Order: sequence, then structure tokens, then C-alpha cells
Amino acid sequence: MMLGDDWYSLGLTSIEREVERMIRSFFSEFRESLALQRGQPYPLVDIHETKDKIRIMVEVSGLSEQDIELTVSSDIVIIEGEKKEAEAKGERRRYVCVERETGRFRRVIEIPGAVDTGKIEAWMHEGLLYLELPKVVDRRVRRRKIPIRAQE
Repeated sequence: MMLGDDWYSLGLTSIEREVERMIRSFFSEFRESLALQRGQPYPLVDIHETKDKIRIMVEVSGLSEQDIELTVSSDIVIIEGEKKEAEAKGERRRYVCVERETGRFRRVIEIPGAVDTGKIEAWMHEGLLYLELPKVVDRRVRRRKIPIRAQE
């Protein structure tokens, strides 16, 4: 019998998987900083704009509205939440492969322009969170010449 076969017969592959799951769980709170180091912020977003609005699409598959908290200030949108592990109903799971990440997440998005924060709309559809941010009507003061008179 080879040493590798002996380890396998002892069930250490399942122990390895459990250790990996525990490590992933422990470090899940650091997901944003680790993901940014890898160049992959989470959740993934697309941002585009039209003449009158900015639209943000956020990939949130597997989450419901109750799993996500959305806040906005004058120039940033913050998306926070938790992606939980699916519960096993009365059975112990024996994983063969674990790729889906779980845990808390936080994504801060800088808004590319002035928006009316009181009119922002958000909805979810087919694993995407949509945000529509209406742009603020141009509030710039028009330039005008002010005459100077002599004081008498």
C-alpha cells in the first residue's frame, strides 16, 4: 500500500475540504480587500449613463432584497450584505468541490456626477440589482458681467 492511498483511506481528503471551508469562512469578512488585491471587487458592477440618468447594475445572484442594504450619500453608493451558505436540511454535507464564496461584502461606488438622491430607484431582477440615479438638473450659475459703478 502506498502512503498516498493510506491517507485517502483515512478520509483526510474530507478533512482537507473541511479545513478549506473553515479558512474561507474565517476570511470571508475580508472579502472586499482581498478581492481588490486580486483585482476583482465584489459584487461586480456595470455603470453607464444617459443624458438624464446614471444606471448601476450589480451582480447579486443568490441574494434576495432582504440580504442587501443599500445606502447613498451625495457622491457615493454603498452596497452591503451577506451571502449565506445554503442550509442543509437535516443532512451533513460532504463537499467534493467548493467554489462559491459566502460571507459579508461591502462595495463603495463613487457616483460619476451630481444626482438627485431623493429620486433614486432600485429593484432586483434575475440576479441583478438595478439602480437608477436621476441626474440633477443643471444648477450652474450662468456667467454674467456685473457693472462697477464709481462711489460718489
